[in-house]
Amino acid sequence: PGGFVFYEPGHKQDYQFGKGIDTTSFWVHFHGTGAPSAVADCGISPGPHLRAKNSSAEHFFQLIVKTFYPGGKIFKTRLNGLLLMLLSELGEAKKQAAVLDKIAEAVSFIHLNYYLPIDINMLAKMSNLSRSRFLHVFKEQMGTSPLQYQQRFKMEKAKELLRTTNMKVAMISEQVGFANSSYFCRSFREYY
Repeated sequence: PGGFVFYEPGHKQDYQFGKGIDTTSFWVHFHGTGAPSAVADCGISPGPHLRAKNSSAEHFFQLIVKTFYPGGKIFKTRLNGLLLMLLSELGEAKKQAAVLDKIAEAVSFIHLNYYLPIDINMLAKMSNLSRSRFLHVFKEQMGTSPLQYQQRFKMEKAKELLRTTNMKVAMISEQVGFANSSYFCRSFREYY
């Protein structure tokens, strides 16, 4: 599966393929008074292009291509519907990518501040998501809750410090964010 490049009306179309790369390109050109509002209704904001890898969008695109190929039946209503479905899928891909970027920012924040107590409300606010939506998307993408993720990251850091330094356990415990070294030892044993 390839990618999609979406050019809005009036933007220069500029693209190139690497030397020796075998590619097939298809274009869909649409216009009319309803085109700008259809694009906006699908959540695609102004800008020169939108790239997306999306198997559903690819499916709709292939249906559009088949409709135009020789021998295919050309039904204006069907084409309009397929085009709107394609735009909708691309708009959803853009929204999903934006949410994933927000989760990546939260993960990066955890990596930089793993030794500090984590504030879920602050991470959710930083991600422009409600607390419940943030927790849902984080778990969906990372396979665990933010607190469990932080705990795992702390354990990995502690393991690394135990292997690569001569630091005492109490010092490592403090460095990875445990106030109580006994609790750290118990947590470390449970984790490994």
